[in-house]
Amino acid sequence: MQILKIIWLSMTTYSENILILMLMGLGTILATLLIVPAPFAWAGLWHVARQAIRGDAPSWQTYLEGAREYGPRNLGNILLLLCGHLLIITNIWFYNQPAISPLPEKFAVWLTAFWLITGLLWAGVAFYLLSFQMEMVAPQFWLSLRNSLYLTLLHPLPTLLWLLLLGLCGGLCILLPPLLILYPGFIAILSQHATQTLIQQALAKHEPPKKVAVDQEIATKINR
Repeated sequence: MQILKIIWLSMTTYSENILILMLMGLGTILATLLIVPAPFAWAGLWHVARQAIRGDAPSWQTYLEGAREYGPRNLGNILLLLCGHLLIITNIWFYNQPAISPLPEKFAVWLTAFWLITGLLWAGVAFYLLSFQMEMVAPQFWLSLRNSLYLTLLHPLPTLLWLLLLGLCGGLCILLPPLLILYPGFIAILSQHATQTLIQQALAKHEPPKKVAVDQEIATKINR
């Protein structure tokens, strides 16, 4: 099953580079706590993950190259994704406050379901977005955003299961805080593996059919 295969490949890639990915994960967490360098640190980690699944050994130089090249773009990504999540959370909260919500309770239930589904789709976009941009020759923000949404809509079950896995891992890290340094690197590895696999599948479906060699004698008969 492809979903489990990608999870297994991600775990294998991570285990092969566990020490440096742990250190980079710790560095990324510290950068996130400082807020301002967070987009650059996550971009660097994503770039390292991209190189790792291609067989290149992770290095701090690769980390810094990714932070420099993709950091400014990732800043825009994070700002938009945060705004989207804030909008979703605000709507869910608003429609479940009888004292201020103008709608009947039954409508609030349907709207809550709508915003929860929207939240899952938005989480899928966040999962694919930066990895997708790194696969583009000339990254375009809105195009990568649209195509990340397409990946989510075309592969809802795999996306949901990968997000659930990350959610379970996140919960485990809350229960056992020392495991937190493992988490950022695993997110990046899983995102890169999933995105590259789905993109390769999409490209394979649109490749032109291979030309079939035709025996010269048969070709002569056909042309008569």
